[in-house]
Amino acid sequence: MRMQVTINNQITTFESPHDSVEDAIKAIAESGKQSKFASELIEKHEKYGDLSPKQQAWIHKLAVDANRPPPADLDLGLSQIASHLEAIPVEGRKRPSVELDASGLSITLTLAGDRSKNPGSVTVTNGKPYGDDDGRYYGRISPDGVVSPARSWTDDIQEAVITFNATGNATGGEEADDLPF
Repeated sequence: MRMQVTINNQITTFESPHDSVEDAIKAIAESGKQSKFASELIEKHEKYGDLSPKQQAWIHKLAVDANRPPPADLDLGLSQIASHLEAIPVEGRKRPSVELDASGLSITLTLAGDRSKNPGSVTVTNGKPYGDDDGRYYGRISPDGVVSPARSWTDDIQEAVITFNATGNATGGEEADDLPF
């Protein structure tokens, strides 16, 4: 069944393998990946028995996304990122981090500490705290430079981290020496 939802003011069209909202809800439950948004839609469906066409499409989208396999690891050779982060002064933060621009998307690379589940790895997020409704996780870069991307990983993020790995510069290039002052 072909459906569409609006994400960040852009229409996203997708194929749903589910014949009904109930099938989609069952798929979400079986996946074990139920977001707050999914829970609210499911609760509304159970309480009132009817959802708007947009809400139905979102249930299908959430079911499709919950059952999609995670992306494969990317061996991009990003082994210099951790050392670039270690060279950055911490200045009041808990861990070394840098903010990069990925074609208008602000991403933050943060070096994981010794007590982390993945010490020495680099976490790629939007800089918001874990658990924050606006927080976004894009992936992790291992100390040997292999990316474990989240589903939200994009080519723009990949280009930004490759550039940072190569230059160690958050702006991606050499500083301009032709400043007007």
